[in-house]
Amino acid sequence: NIKRVNISLQFNRYSSLGFYLNQKTLTDNLLFSSHAKTKNGRVGYNFYFLYNKLKYQLNGGIDSSKVTFADNVLVEKQLFPVQLSATKQNIRTSEVNFLTFLRLNKDESTSHTLNYEVNYQGNYWLNSEGAEDSTRYNNTYYFSTSGTHIDSISFKRFTNSFYYRLNDRNKINLYLGYKNEFNHHHQFLTDTMLMNHIIMAGFGHGYEGIRLTGEYVVNGYNAGNFAFDVQCKADIKKFYFIFDANTSRVMPNYMSVAYFSPHFIWSDTLKNIQSLNGKFAFGSDKYRFSIGFISNHQENTLYFDTLGIPKQYDSTFTVRVFAHKDLKLGPIHFNNTFNYQYIDNPDIIRLPQYYTSHQLYYEGKLFKKALWLQVGFQARYISAFKANAYMPATNQFYLQN
Repeated sequence: NIKRVNISLQFNRYSSLGFYLNQKTLTDNLLFSSHAKTKNGRVGYNFYFLYNKLKYQLNGGIDSSKVTFADNVLVEKQLFPVQLSATKQNIRTSEVNFLTFLRLNKDESTSHTLNYEVNYQGNYWLNSEGAEDSTRYNNTYYFSTSGTHIDSISFKRFTNSFYYRLNDRNKINLYLGYKNEFNHHHQFLTDTMLMNHIIMAGFGHGYEGIRLTGEYVVNGYNAGNFAFDVQCKADIKKFYFIFDANTSRVMPNYMSVAYFSPHFIWSDTLKNIQSLNGKFAFGSDKYRFSIGFISNHQENTLYFDTLGIPKQYDSTFTVRVFAHKDLKLGPIHFNNTFNYQYIDNPDIIRLPQYYTSHQLYYEGKLFKKALWLQVGFQARYISAFKANAYMPATNQFYLQN
């Protein structure tokens, strides 16, 4: 802290070797932030800068044509043959955000502020592979036969937002404003700039009560797209009720519409994805339980077929019913979570029908309460289902049978 200016800096670096061959990762994270207010608190700013860099090797999974995993559970995993030997990826993401505000009134308990916010997001993805890895792909289109193939994608977003906000000490909170958005997509031999004009609004009433938020694209590439959300929370004596519903109409991301790479090429006219989601939960912190359900109905569902190509399906519907209960006898805890999932079309949306999680452990303080200890066991059950496969060349999961 320098007078009224706060500055913070954080940096992390860590690496890991996976259980199997060619799974080394190296990650760097950088965070810089600052905020300040004038003495009367009527003018101020918030700023942050984020940078993440991830470098890792991809092995494409175990080569099932050379080894049967189920028959070799106890074999040292580093001895298993894998599908890719020289494929690497480099992902870089960055974000800069600057918000400045002007409070129009002197009273801090009920503030009327004008806010201007600038945000930049950058995403860069690079995939490189050796010639020996090219045989893994069934559908290939090479522009070069030199042996090493490199593919890269970058996406940049720049937004300006101007909005009015009213905050009445957690009783009433509302905002209304405008945002313009520039999106830049770059792929091999393609370069596209897209723009949107968006109105946004929100309303909330206290910690309990109702919260409404929404955005609507009035003009631009995504014109007519929207996202609206309503949340309600109520506490009645020792119990709580939570209700959340949201609906959206979103154009598929640009990579799903048009993609150009050494291995995959597609260009298609895709429809807007329309979603309607709901959640209801009932529980108690005192009695350590919660029950409820989450539903999702989606039209023009986007998925990647067995060839790794983006497709759409007319309509999908899923429901997850959950129950959670913590049992406690002195320092012994027994926590249990149960989930049941219904999928109307499991050929498109592939999820386990049942999955549960259980923890049995001791928790307490030892050595005159100087040491906190939690030790025990954890078990998890997932019913059988066909999980999606992973396509390294596009960084996407796709259907497999």
